[in-house]
This record gives sequence, C-alpha cells and structure tokens, in this order.
Amino acid sequence: MLTSGRCPLGLPALETDRLARIPIATYRLQFGPDFGFVRARDVLGYLQHLGISDVYASPLLMASPGSTHGYDVVDHSRINPELGTAAEFASFTKELKRRGLGLLLDVVPNHMCVATHLNRWWNDVLENGPSSPFAGYFDIEWAAPDPSFAGKLLLPILSDQFGRILEAGQLRIEYQDGSFSLVYADRPLPIAPKTWPQILEPALVALQRQFGEDAPPEVALLESILTAIGYLPPRTEDDPERIRERTREKEVIKVRLAALLDESDLVRSAVAREIDDINGRPGVPASFDRLETLLLGQAYRIAYWRVAADEINYRRFFDVNELAALRVEDPEVFAAAHEVILRLVHAGQVTGLRIDHVDGLFDPTGYLVALQEQCHRAVDIPSHVRPRSSVADGNGCYIVVEKILAENETLPTEWPVHGTTGYDFLNLVGGVFVDRAGARRLQSAYQELTATAQAFSEQVYECKKLNLRHSMSSQVAMLAGRLDRISNQHRHSRDFTLLSLHEALIEVIACLPVYRTYLNPASESLSDLDRGWIYQAVALARRRNAAMNESVFNFVGSVLTLNFPEDLTTEDREVRCDFVLRVQQFTGGVMAKSVEDTAFYRYAPLASCAEVGGSPDDIGVSVEAWHRHNERRLNTSPDSLLASSTHDTKRGEDVRARIRVLSEIPGRWLEAFGWFRQTNARHRTQLPEGETPHVNEEYLLYQTLIGAWPFEPLDDDKGREVFVRRIQSYMQKALREAKVHSSWLSPNEVWEEGVGRFIERILAPSPENAFLQSFASLAQTVASVAVHGSLAQTVLKLTAPGVPDFYQGTELWDLKLVDPDNRSLVDFDVRRQVLDSLRNPMNGVELAARLLEQPGDGRIKMFVTHRTLAARQRQPSVFARGQYVPLMAKGPRAKHIVSFGRVLDRKAVIVVTGRLFAQLGAAERAPVGTNVWADTRIILAEGVPRGTYRDVLTGCQHIVERGRGARLQSAAVLGHLPVAVLELIS
Repeated sequence: MLTSGRCPLGLPALETDRLARIPIATYRLQFGPDFGFVRARDVLGYLQHLGISDVYASPLLMASPGSTHGYDVVDHSRINPELGTAAEFASFTKELKRRGLGLLLDVVPNHMCVATHLNRWWNDVLENGPSSPFAGYFDIEWAAPDPSFAGKLLLPILSDQFGRILEAGQLRIEYQDGSFSLVYADRPLPIAPKTWPQILEPALVALQRQFGEDAPPEVALLESILTAIGYLPPRTEDDPERIRERTREKEVIKVRLAALLDESDLVRSAVAREIDDINGRPGVPASFDRLETLLLGQAYRIAYWRVAADEINYRRFFDVNELAALRVEDPEVFAAAHEVILRLVHAGQVTGLRIDHVDGLFDPTGYLVALQEQCHRAVDIPSHVRPRSSVADGNGCYIVVEKILAENETLPTEWPVHGTTGYDFLNLVGGVFVDRAGARRLQSAYQELTATAQAFSEQVYECKKLNLRHSMSSQVAMLAGRLDRISNQHRHSRDFTLLSLHEALIEVIACLPVYRTYLNPASESLSDLDRGWIYQAVALARRRNAAMNESVFNFVGSVLTLNFPEDLTTEDREVRCDFVLRVQQFTGGVMAKSVEDTAFYRYAPLASCAEVGGSPDDIGVSVEAWHRHNERRLNTSPDSLLASSTHDTKRGEDVRARIRVLSEIPGRWLEAFGWFRQTNARHRTQLPEGETPHVNEEYLLYQTLIGAWPFEPLDDDKGREVFVRRIQSYMQKALREAKVHSSWLSPNEVWEEGVGRFIERILAPSPENAFLQSFASLAQTVASVAVHGSLAQTVLKLTAPGVPDFYQGTELWDLKLVDPDNRSLVDFDVRRQVLDSLRNPMNGVELAARLLEQPGDGRIKMFVTHRTLAARQRQPSVFARGQYVPLMAKGPRAKHIVSFGRVLDRKAVIVVTGRLFAQLGAAERAPVGTNVWADTRIILAEGVPRGTYRDVLTGCQHIVERGRGARLQSAAVLGHLPVAVLELIS
C-alpha cells in the first residue's frame, strides 16, 4: 500500500521551486482516431481567442484500436499512435507553450483494456499464469473452489457455451513468428511453451517414423527444442530466479523454433499437419479432443461471456469484462503506469492531471500522496515540501479528481489535490433553475402515472442489490469468502455461515449512502464521519432484514469500521485491514453502476436532475443554498473545476436547461403528457409482457425530445432521419441501463424494436400526425425560455469560485445526449467563424439585442461566454481568490434574482442573473427591462466597493453611490440581457 511517506519512484529531488499552474478556464477535447494532435493543434488559436487558458485532454496513452474515448488503455509506456506521431505530439505541446496554454491530462490509474493482444502485460499473464512478472499488476484471485481451475484466469469471451464453440471449429491454433496462439474471433491468445509438445512431439514422431536413422539434421533440431521445453520451470514456480530463467529460456526457444520453421519446409509441413489435425473437424466431436486437452493446460480458461457474473476471478472496472483492474497501490505497478505521464510533467508538456474514478483505488490517499510527491520531483519541488501543504501554498502539480460527493460530503482533507472535476457544481448550478414547488408536483404526478410509490433512495437500494446479485456477483462472492475466513479467526464469530455473511455484506453495501468510505489503518487518524456512514448502513440493513440474526450485521459493521478483537495476531489484523480496503474499493463501482447506470434510467420525474452526482429526489436549490456552497468551495477548494457538461453526463447542459423549464409549467406539461400518451396510443405495441413503450419509458422519451429538439424545424428528410436515429439509440441505451424490460446482459430485442417503431411513427411528418405539430409547438416554447436559463447558467459557472470547465462544443448550444452521442466530432470551423463574427463593430447593446432576437444559432451563448472569459483573463486574481459576497434582492421579482460580488482589495465584479424565466413570461418576450423586473432591487453589502461599474457584456455603465443602502436596479442592470457581469472601473 502507498502511504504518505513512501515514494515508489526514485526520481531525485532538485533544489528549485515551481508554482502549480492553476487554470483560468479549461476546455475538454476528446481525442480519437478522427481527432488527433494535428487537428487539436489547429484549434488552439480559436481556444485562446475564446478565452481558454488550458486544454483538458482525454487520456492520451495507447488505447484499444479505434477507441473514441481513451479510457481503454493497453500500453502505459507510449502515447497513442492513432492520435499522431511523436513529432506531431511534440508540435502540439510546443504550440500550447507558444500560446501560453496549459495541458490538463486525464489519467486512468484503475484499469487496462484486456480485450486485445496489444496489452503485453496481460498477454504475458495469459501465457505464464501466476509466474508471470506481470501477474501482480492485476488484481487476480488465483485460488479457486474447483481445484481443476486453480491457478487459472477465467476469460469470459465466448459468444456461446465452450463445447458448442469448440465443436463448431471457432477455436483454432495458429503459428506465427516462433509462437503458437489460440485464435477466436480474430483475437489471438498465447499458448504456453510448456504445452507446445502436444503439437511438436507428434510432428517429431511422424518425421522419425518417416526417416528412421536417416533423418535430416532439422529433425534433431526439433528434438533439441522439445528437450529445452521440457527443462522449462513450470508456471507454478514462485522462486524469482527460476521465474527469470523461465522467462529468458522460453524466448530463446521461440527464436530457435522460428529459425527452424523458416528454414525447413520439412518440419514446417509436419507441424502444419499437426495444427490442422488438432483444430478438429466440425461434425466430428471426437476430433476436438486434442484441442480441448491443449486448452486445459493453459493458464487461462476461456468461457461463455455469461459466466463472468458468477465466476470471473479478476477485478474489473465496474462489470466490464474487457477492463481489468490494476494494482496501482503496488510501487512497481505505480511506476510502470505513470512513467510517461511523469515524464510529460517533468518536460512541462503536461501542467495538470485529472484522476479518473479515484474511488476505485485501493488506497486513494496513498495514491494521491505518492502521485503528488512524484510530480513535485518532476517539476523540481524540494523533497522537504509536504504534499498537502504544498497544494495549499500553490506548489506542485494541479490535480483534480473525479469524485462524486454525496450531500454534506467533502473531499478528505489529507488528499493533496485542488478539487474535483465539478459534478458537485453541475448539480448545484442546475438546481438553482428548478422551481421546487413545481418539481414536487411533478414528483407526485409521476409516481401516480407510473404506479410507483418508491422514493429514489428505494430505487437505488433495489438497483444495488440487483447488480450485486447479478453483474457483480463474482466480486461479492470473493469478498464474502474472505469475510468467511475472517470470521473463523475468532470464537465469537466462528459460527457465522458463508451464506449469512454473503447476504449481510450485500445488504450493508446496498444501504451505504455514499460512494465509499476511506478508513485506513495506516492513517494517523480514522474518520468518525466514515465510521458514521458505515454505522448508518448497518443499522438500515438490520431494519430491512428483521428475519436475519442482527449479530451477523454487527460483525460486518465491526470489521468494516476496523473495530477488531484485541487478541488477534498481527497477521489476522492485516487480513482484516486488507478486506476493509477491498470492500471500500468495491463500493464506489457498485454505487456508480447502480445509480448512474441503472436508477437514473428508471426514475425520472424531472430527468434533468437524474445526473451524475445528483438525485431526482432532492430537486431544486435555493438561492441561499447556492451562496452557502460557493462560500464553502472558496474556503476549501477554490481551484476545483466547475463543470456543466462532461463526456459522462447523461444529457447536455442545454438539454437539461430545457427539461428544467417543465418544473415551472407542471400543469401544462402534465396535461400535454396525458394528451400525447392518448394520441400516440395507436403506435404502441402489445407484447406478452406488456405494452411497449411502458408509461415510464414514454415519460422519459418525451422529456428527452423536449430537451434535444432542434432549434430549426425538422423539415428536411435527412435531418429528421438523423434526429430519429439519435433518439432511438438513446432510448435503446436507456432501456438496457434500466434493466427492467431489457438489459445489456439479456437484450430484449422485440421490446426495443417496439420502442424504436414508436419513436419513428410519432415523429413521422404526415398530415395525420397531430402529435408532431402539438409537440413541436411546446418544444419551441420551452426552448425559448431555456435560452435564458442556459445563459444564466453559463455566467454563474464563469464567475463562481473555481475553474470553469467547458466540454468540447458547448460554447454553442449543447443538445447532445448521453455517450456516444456527446462524443461525436465538433465542427470547430463553424465555431471559429461564429467567434470571428462577434468582432462586430456595433456597440454591445445593439449586438446583444440582435443576438438575443435570433438565439437559435448559438451566437448569443458564445457572446456571453467569450466576453465573460475576457473579464476572467483581465482580472484572474479576483475570480481565483476574491471574496464571495452574497447579494440580496428585494422587490416583486426578488426570487428570480441570483447576485453576488467577487471582491479583492479595490477590484470587484458584481454578477446578476435571472432565474425561473417561464414565470417571467420569457416564452413571449425577452426577460429584460422594466416591464419584467419592475422595482426589483439588488442591495449591495458593505464589502462591495462603491463606484462605477461597466457591464462586460453590453458596455453599459452603472454607478453605485457611496454610503449605506447602496443598490442596483434590476431593470437597468438586466435592461438588455437576462444576465450581467459588472466590472468596477473607477
């Protein structure tokens, strides 16, 4: 385990300081085969002009061929060649430096893709089993209940049961370059050299029989190679020297075999005949016996993919078989996985790191401390500077973590990081634009419509148990087995059965209210808050399972909170500590899979709130709560990212903005839904298991259409076809994620086809389609209102404490849905042209008015973004460290105002935005001027300097008189736009 005093890499500490580069604003780029370093270099000028300070790159290490996201890393030792050459990467980073831009790099420390032969670490494990030098790199349980599978790695890659695949001839042995491989579906798997005699010995016997004493020299060479194979140490060998011998000698054997088969037609033909025979003949089952025997001798067992849920014996990323978890807590693995990243930090090519899925690490604190220490060394920070203090002092490397925070949860104080990737902010800022009373009405109606009385927390509990018992059951079984062995350590727990411990563990994990806890016996102090989460989960699990003996829950709770019997041996204590860390490592994936990838698709009274880090039960954020959260962020993590869209969000930021409008018009929306459902009843399909789409699915579908509806009418066939396909793809994913009528494990194609037909029919442009015209009218009304909410959301992101982050393309309207829709290529040429057009010589008021009159092209959003970013560039210290001063509004529209000041010495910015625009009549007219805001006033607190302020958006000036009771009139400040950013000029 990595601890705060341990540096896994031996980089020398140098004697110069270098401050961490804190971004002013980041812009996420999704790299892939169609968007590499050359194209990225070409957009840097545009990003700089927009006001971005740092490019935020998706993972750049070598990924699985064709990867569009980079999270399926196959080689940590090199940059992905599909993104460009080394020279092109160097040119990209050189251009970043020339323009003064930083590079925030996404780091994937948790897992690697093992679905390709390009992963040499995994391939070596497949060939050599536990004796591979890389066996310890992956979290593999080599022991197995069935002795015949001990020391084997389960590979659940077959599309059908093993026997059927085998006898269909779909498994074949092939030879290439001195090695034999098993090939299935074009994927080669290594055949261990120790088992090659099953192929080579029959070839040798045939040649000896053919030539007798007159055999040519190459026959003797083949016999010599077989002799050398016989001397190889077995893969069960655990002596390091013998393992090195095995690794060395098998490579020599491969070279000798390659040379022999290249030079001898005779031997090559004999080996080819044996390969042909061992591969069997479909229709003759007995002909596959040799191949089955050969496969039984490998360090892996290939199996039907459905076996994975129950029997897979390597830890995965969530339940994805193709992503095997790394033991990055091991110093050797840490060094290998971060070699390139630290080199880039040292070279100044990378100026910050984003850590993916930090909760999936065995020891997050130890990992982050070690990473920051190595970054300190890489950027020449003296070794005596402690990681945590250096972050607080602005030294080291800028690091943010992908961490989902529950309500009232904060980042552990010992983490040497600058903050999170911003999901907490995403839900906070979105909640400001939800009408809480309307949202509660929608919740009540939704539960009645869908015939469910379950709260979202109950949905999460059920979804957790579903995933724990099915897709993640193998990992639960491994943990339960460890817990069973722990129970046998002490007389007071020895009578607990494996079954009872298995059930209790499932229930406690299902009841845990946070993604994970961080109890660590190596820490100087243990968190009472973390223990409190566990006690809460244990108590709830006991209440939910009154028929179970509560003592088993108490035992599980005592283990998970590190309350151990005093008479345990040191070894027994270490076993318990290891178990606790493994459970904590597991629960984050369970929560993510169950909430983000299941419950969010089952429960959506207001789908905009079903977002990563949010809760559909906890709808809406008061202005007071908005201020409290911002003040806390400024005090605890002022450099945290502020996100509004990411590559993982369920829907784009402007899709959410539209759906939020429904909370302001609940009566109209519910009436419309009833009419839509009645009108479209003829398009639903009756199946034995029910009517498709189900009412819950139809409710989600209409919300999705409201959010993604194009600004321009669907008049052309091509545009309509693309839109229909996008919605169909989204709903297919939604159905499978929900796991109610279909799933990824057992796709219900008939049900999915019914939903797909429904979508096609309701969007068909026929005169008889009354739905389409009615829906388009409502969608356009909602879009007109949401424009203003989107602008306000953008301004709040750009001015609140933290670092605003833009997901690629979102400087214009973001009407994308969940991946892969939101990972499609961005047209930067269009965006560059739009930005150039905003250099219009007309004054700001005229330009803003013209843009607001025709919002569909998105120029108004880029206008607000560009001008506010320019203000951040002019006054970086005010936005980075300036005091956050909440400002109160009074008057008839007070509840529709969000306002605050950012103040540093005599520098100040006042931010004013509207909210809940539907209630302001925004569907009919822009929410600006006296007719809307009347006598609503913003009262300036004492901490805000008086003087002349200029609106960075329109150029209008506003004078704040000195003395008590200073105020701004909303009608003046919001006289031309529904947002204002006022900069003190004198």
